[in-house]
Amino acid sequence: MKTRPYRLRLSLVALMAAALLASGCSGDDSGARTEPAASAPTTAAPTTAAPTTEAPSTTAAPAATEAPTTEAPPTEAPATTEAEPSGPERIVSISPTATEMLFAIGAGDLVVAVDGSSDYPEQAPVTDLDGFNPNVEAIAVYEPDLVVMSYDPGDVVAGL
Repeated sequence: MKTRPYRLRLSLVALMAAALLASGCSGDDSGARTEPAASAPTTAAPTTAAPTTEAPSTTAAPAATEAPTTEAPPTEAPATTEAEPSGPERIVSISPTATEMLFAIGAGDLVVAVDGSSDYPEQAPVTDLDGFNPNVEAIAVYEPDLVVMSYDPGDVVAGL
């Protein structure tokens, strides 16, 4: 069976897009960290091989009268003024499969344009972009942060 190299590239591009989106959606960036609550100590049976005549002693945990408090670390100004890189905000998809994947992973609201062959899901913003002969200028009109393609005909990537 002959494999097509563009399918492998599409898979790699889709994985990279998912990784970028996952890194951009990393959750709460408030900086406040809390320590996990301490659990009551547990007792275990003795692990000796010889039988004992005494019952293992257990100690009752003292009743907690107050909830444990966590102290937020002191806030200090960052040493550098560099912003952490975030995920893409404007995505153009020039592949029907990539378009479906982007919507499936929850990045559909970031997709600003897709090629004319991308007809699923219905929310996809279909344009007159050509997936078989992509035009760099037509793609650049949408000012994308990320362009997802299944293959690179005519060095479109170099032009972008």
